[in-house]
Amino acid sequence: MLKAGDIVDRYTVEGEIASGGMAEVYRVRHQQLGSVHALKVLVLRTKDIKRRLLQEGRVQAGLNHPNAIMVTDVVEVEGHPGLVMEYVDGPTLGDWVHLDNPSFEEIERVFRAVVSAIGEAHRVGLIHRDLKPSNVLLARAGEKRIPKVIDFGLAKVVEEEEDHTRTGVPMGTPSYMAPEQIADAKNVDPRADIFSLGVLLYYMCCRRKAFAGANAVETYNAVLAGDFVAPEVIRPDIPDNMRMAIHACMKTRVDDRPNSTEELIDILDGAVPEPVVVQPSWRVPLILGSAGVGVLLAGALAATYLPEKEHVPVDTSTSAPTLVSIGEGPSEEPTRSVSKPGPVGVSGVEPSPVSKVFCGAEAGVVLGYAKVPGKVKRASEWTFDTPAPLTRRAAGPSAGCILPAGTTVRIVEKPVKVSGELWVPVFGDAFQLP
Repeated sequence: MLKAGDIVDRYTVEGEIASGGMAEVYRVRHQQLGSVHALKVLVLRTKDIKRRLLQEGRVQAGLNHPNAIMVTDVVEVEGHPGLVMEYVDGPTLGDWVHLDNPSFEEIERVFRAVVSAIGEAHRVGLIHRDLKPSNVLLARAGEKRIPKVIDFGLAKVVEEEEDHTRTGVPMGTPSYMAPEQIADAKNVDPRADIFSLGVLLYYMCCRRKAFAGANAVETYNAVLAGDFVAPEVIRPDIPDNMRMAIHACMKTRVDDRPNSTEELIDILDGAVPEPVVVQPSWRVPLILGSAGVGVLLAGALAATYLPEKEHVPVDTSTSAPTLVSIGEGPSEEPTRSVSKPGPVGVSGVEPSPVSKVFCGAEAGVVLGYAKVPGKVKRASEWTFDTPAPLTRRAAGPSAGCILPAGTTVRIVEKPVKVSGELWVPVFGDAFQLP
């Protein structure tokens, strides 16, 4: 939509940062002040979206917290609303987790800061609704990373916009949404963010999603059922306070979770959550076929808020065949009847011996990003005809490794588009050398 040199209100566009289905993000510079900002242009259609976005922008402008991105201006770009925000030169939380391999101590420090930002948002009446790794940026401060949460309240604005064009499809990111948000995203309370914080901490500790179906339908059903592998199974060394925080936050019943970010911090400080005592009852599963993704049955949804199954560590040594794993990292859980995306060996084939030591390949860890010349989709495979240099982040500096020609990779995560180029993260257990 925009190119370097274009003028938007008081700002000059310097280049595109990223783009997606609903928004495009640009680096811009204020013409008078010379300050650098991020401009997020929302590609939305209804006439009154600008008014509602302005309302959200005013609330967000009042969110003054060191770990939250502040919206400083709202502009119009070719009829589309744009948010001018603080510019952060740093990776997303997802990139940071995979590429920097942070310690549990560093993970807890960053997570506490994110919780603090969300707590302040709740205090001023904002519910995020779309907490996920890509909505947390890591600013550089010497050797430390300072988390900055972005897109407060935008999920609600987008959902209201989408209500004009489609019904029954919940907005947000399926893998990080609370069960009640799947039913009605507009009427959730702060405890929906508490659930998402638990899923986010799970991702930070385990380096993988708690809920990752082959499609949105499978993921919704996993969330509603509370069906995830306990973090202590994947990371037996996880500290007790973080393990308890994850389990407490990821309860499917709203009333069983911590009521506030303050209670979540208490758990991280060592407080033991009170056990939840629930009378036995039947669970009615929500089963959505691919042809009926938009049909959410209220009765079935309500039933899914009944007690979820207890997540007890499982000895996987005698379970079904596990997914292919490389290196010394944690292995995936046993394969299930329905295939799931995630770090898996290409086509289920055991990688060649050389790939097991290539660049220190480790299960579930991103070796780097590779540029692909054509369109690829998640859960597909791509074979490079020429050597493919890896970068530490999409369109970023070199990671020092080059995949040889003929290497096949499985597209585990959604490709990232930067300046018109498509980049895919290459996981240590999702590629096969020629």
